[in-house]
Amino acid sequence: MFLFSPQSQALWDLAVERFFQSEATVQASIYDYLFKRLITAKRQNEAKRISLRFLDNIERSEPVDVAQADIVRFYLSCLG
Repeated sequence: MFLFSPQSQALWDLAVERFFQSEATVQASIYDYLFKRLITAKRQNEAKRISLRFLDNIERSEPVDVAQADIVRFYLSCLG
C-alpha cells in the first residue's frame, strides 16, 4: 500500500522535519492538515510530536492565535 512504502515513510519524516524547522505562523497554517494526514497514515507518534512542538510554540507567546492551543490539546487527548 502506498501509505506505508519506504519512499512514503521518508516523505512523512521530511514533512515532520520541515514542520519543526518552520516558524510558528507557518506551523499554525498547516498543523491541522498535517496532523490529520499523519493519523490517516498511522503515524501517531509523529502526530503527537508535532502537536507538542506546536503547543510549546504557542505557549512561548509566538505570534499565533492562542485559541489554537485548545485545538492542539483536543487532538492530543484523542491520541490517548
